[in-house]
Amino acid sequence: MPKCPDCGALYGIDDDFCPECGERLKPKEKEGTNRIGFISMYECPICHMPGIPVWRKACLDPAYPTNCKNCGKKVGVPYSSMLAMLPFIAAVLVSLYMPSLILKGWALIIGIVCMFIIHMKFVPLISKE
Repeated sequence: MPKCPDCGALYGIDDDFCPECGERLKPKEKEGTNRIGFISMYECPICHMPGIPVWRKACLDPAYPTNCKNCGKKVGVPYSSMLAMLPFIAAVLVSLYMPSLILKGWALIIGIVCMFIIHMKFVPLISKE
């Protein structure tokens, strides 16, 4: 088993961080965008390296932070991110008064898509430590 260069503790081959001191064991390459131009990872507000997957940011809420893939620190979103739900709430209220089930479904889909776009584009990542 290899030893941590910082504290000398033994660690597993697949470990990214030392189990004793938390030191990064394997350097990560800087990831940017994938081949079709979409963001593959969001930048961590602590280490300023891409370390938050898109799917993970989409699922973040103020109460449950995630860990950066590079530095291991807790990253989350502010409580003001709950405002991104307003399009979905409006869609639910509008769909209550729509006569057709198809129109109700489209209203909800549009509300969900708008909520997702607002969350991904305008809600910042913040340190939760």
